[in-house]
Amino acid sequence: MSVSNIIDKRTNSYNVEIDAVFEPSYHDNSVKGSTQFEKPKGKQFTIESVCKTTVEDAINYINQKYKHLSVTVYIYDAGSAPVGDDDYFFMK
Repeated sequence: MSVSNIIDKRTNSYNVEIDAVFEPSYHDNSVKGSTQFEKPKGKQFTIESVCKTTVEDAINYINQKYKHLSVTVYIYDAGSAPVGDDDYFFMK
């Protein structure tokens, strides 16, 4: 499983340096027309983010961390802090 959907919110989609926000794909089940994902049993994460990383590194990170879960990745321009500066995990 892991990355099931990518929603690109960048103003420049040609720059691979990004900030990324991850959420379980089942969070969007209530959206009309969305793919319906099964909510696994047990505790799941709500939201996680990384900043100043690349598209490739963000996808590799989440694929390794949440192999058991379908995840939606929202990508933003690097430095945009879409969930606030305090919530960031900076990738090197």
